[in-house]
Amino acid sequence: MKAADGSLKFAASAASEKLAALMRTMLESAPVPDLTIETGTMHTLMRRAECGAVASGTATLEAAIHGLPHCLIYKVSTGTYLFARAVMRVDYLGIVNLIAKRLLVREFLQKDCSPERLCDELLRLHRSPETRERLVWDLKKIVDTLAADGAYRRAAQAILDTTA
Repeated sequence: MKAADGSLKFAASAASEKLAALMRTMLESAPVPDLTIETGTMHTLMRRAECGAVASGTATLEAAIHGLPHCLIYKVSTGTYLFARAVMRVDYLGIVNLIAKRLLVREFLQKDCSPERLCDELLRLHRSPETRERLVWDLKKIVDTLAADGAYRRAAQAILDTTA
């Protein structure tokens, strides 16, 4: 990505200083130019970033709340993945996509979660203000839906639908 646009800066948020230290150690073997690792600043980082790659889970909903155009990334062991696919019948993994009942945020799972595919997607978001604005608008509609009356019931139903 840096080769495609030298002005880009990168940041990652770690939940604790211990995890940040581990991340920094991992980066020693594969340095990333202009990457800072911050501790305890996830929400600030989400509000500040132009776009991001977010691990699946509640962080994708938090990204929506903070208006962050993002893609979802998720990679686990093959056994875990196969077990989850056998137990859960869902079209999407991301909470935002499950609630929308359509693909809003692109999902990169398992073998599709490659550096090349992530770079392509993040550059697509970076280079297209219209795409980012449309995604921010769609994310806001999801957040507004959750904030409306009956949000708990709708969220619970969306979760139950994934296990049916």
